[in-house]
Amino acid sequence: MLLEMNVKLRRGHFDLSTQLSVKNTSMGLFGKSGAGKSTVLGLIAGTIQPQSGHIELNGKTLYDSRKGIIMPREQRPVGAVLQSDCANSSETVRDTNPAHTTAL
Repeated sequence: MLLEMNVKLRRGHFDLSTQLSVKNTSMGLFGKSGAGKSTVLGLIAGTIQPQSGHIELNGKTLYDSRKGIIMPREQRPVGAVLQSDCANSSETVRDTNPAHTTAL
């Protein structure tokens, strides 16, 4: 996996500015509740759009504010199932993103 991410997002009083570079390894996100872990996953999966920056996964540009690229979430090779999404849902992982997925 190759992930390059440099984005900025502001939602109310929450500011997120993150830069990630993951090459040929697994990645884990750790932090306190409200630190932005789920937000980072949502940015990669396309369920949340940043105000600026870029996201590239395995050589494909998922988001680039300068070039005006916003790959629709259903076309992204990513799926994310968050704890709150699973608690009362009967959907399977395949139901949430029927396209091929890349585990993060």
